[in-house]
Amino acid sequence: MRFAWLVFLFSLSFVYPQTERERITTENAQELSEVQSRTYEETIIRDLTFQPASGDLFIIRLNRFEGLAGDIVPLDENTLNEIPSDQFAKATAFTFSPDGSRFALGTGQGEIIVYNTSQWEQISTIHTSVDVVNDIAISPDNAYLGATFGVSEIVAEREYAFQLFDLVSGEEVASLPPNSADVYGRGMTFNESGEVVFFSTVDLASGTGQVYVGNTRTHELTETYSGCNATYGDLLFETKMQVLFCISEQGVELLDSTSATDAVVRNLVVINEGESITQVALNPDESLLAVGYFKSIRRSDGGPSVTNAGMIKIYDVETGEELIMLEVPKGAITSLAFSPDGTLLASGGTDGTVRLWGVVDG
Repeated sequence: MRFAWLVFLFSLSFVYPQTERERITTENAQELSEVQSRTYEETIIRDLTFQPASGDLFIIRLNRFEGLAGDIVPLDENTLNEIPSDQFAKATAFTFSPDGSRFALGTGQGEIIVYNTSQWEQISTIHTSVDVVNDIAISPDNAYLGATFGVSEIVAEREYAFQLFDLVSGEEVASLPPNSADVYGRGMTFNESGEVVFFSTVDLASGTGQVYVGNTRTHELTETYSGCNATYGDLLFETKMQVLFCISEQGVELLDSTSATDAVVRNLVVINEGESITQVALNPDESLLAVGYFKSIRRSDGGPSVTNAGMIKIYDVETGEELIMLEVPKGAITSLAFSPDGTLLASGGTDGTVRLWGVVDG
C-alpha cells in the first residue's frame, strides 16, 4: 500500500513539474506571480498555515452551508494535492507551535485539541468557555496556549473573550471576560520569549476595538494599548523592531510593544476608498509584510458596488513602500501565510481557492 502511494506521488511530479524557487525578498518581490492553485466548490478557505518542519500547507476548508467549523486538509506545498489524513476534528482555528512540535485546533464545540507532531498523537484536550475559537497561538517556549473567542448572543457566567492556558496541564491561568454580549476576541500572538501575550477584542455595537497586553509569568492582563482601534483580525509581533502589527480601520499600524501609552509608532499601510484589510503575514526574516484585502468594485451601470474581489499587497517593512499588488478577481482574501523557507506566499479566499505565489528562477 505504501509503495502504491509512493508511485502515485512520483507520478504527480510529471503532472506538476518542479521549478527552482527563489526566496522572496524586497529586491525580487515585484516578480511575484501565481505558481499553483486549487479550487474547492461551494467552499470558503477559513484559514491556512504551513507546517514548520515539512513545509506542507494546512487549510481549513469551510462548506458555505455548514456553519463555522470546517475540515482540516493537509496539502503538498508544491502540487497542492491533498495528503491523506482523517485524524482531525472539524475546526474553527488552528496553529503550529513556532518550533513545529505541537499542533492545536479549536473544534467549534468548546474544545482545543493538542497534538504532538512527531507521531501526530493527541496529547491533551483543553475545555474552553466558549464554543467558537476565533484565533489560537502557542508560545515559543511551548509553555502556554492562548485563544480568543466569539461570544454568544447572551453572555453567561464563565464566558470569555480571551483565555490563557498552561499547555502541559491544560489549566486556565488567565482570562478576560467580555463586558457585553457585543464584545468578542479577535487576533492574538506572543512575543519572541513567550513572556508577553497580546490579543484584541472588538465591540460590534460601537465598532471599536482594543488591544491588550499580558504577562504570562504573573498572569496579569491589565494593560491596554492606546491609539489603535483594532477593529479587524490579525496581530503580528515583529522581533527586530519589537513592534506589534495591528489592523485598524485606518490600515496597518505599528505599535511599540514595550509601551502601552502612545503606542502607535507609525501607520505602515493606509486603506484606500473601497478597500478593507482582512489578513496580514510576515515573511520569515520579517522584511516583508503581505496584506490581504477585499474591495468594492463599482458597477458600470452605476448600481451598488459589489464586494466579490480581493487583492494582496506586499510592503517593505522598513520603508513602508508598496512593492507589488496581486489581483484576485473572484474572492476576498481570508488567509495568508509565508512558507518556512520564505519561497512561497499562500493565500485563501472566499472563492474557495488556495493560491501559491512565488518567484520562479528563469
